[in-house]
Amino acid sequence: RQLGRTDQAKLAEKAAESKRPVVVTVLATDDTASSTPEVYLKLHLISHRLAKPHSLKLDGIFGLLPNLAWTNEGAIDLNELPERQLQA
Repeated sequence: RQLGRTDQAKLAEKAAESKRPVVVTVLATDDTASSTPEVYLKLHLISHRLAKPHSLKLDGIFGLLPNLAWTNEGAIDLNELPERQLQA
């Protein structure tokens, strides 16, 4: 907060208080993505128009994204899908 970044400080405090796992991803440079959270961040920035189309390196992202089944309950990992289908 001393640097005038109260908005970021509040987010950091909320993350620290969370009972759920928290992943914080920061892009210092726009290199080729090396993790799933980094890919999701880049896609989020583009989706919310916080980055211009074609302005971020998206090389190799599909190899970092998990395959998911989309259901009315949200995204489900393919390994969990048969069990979830039996529960339905």
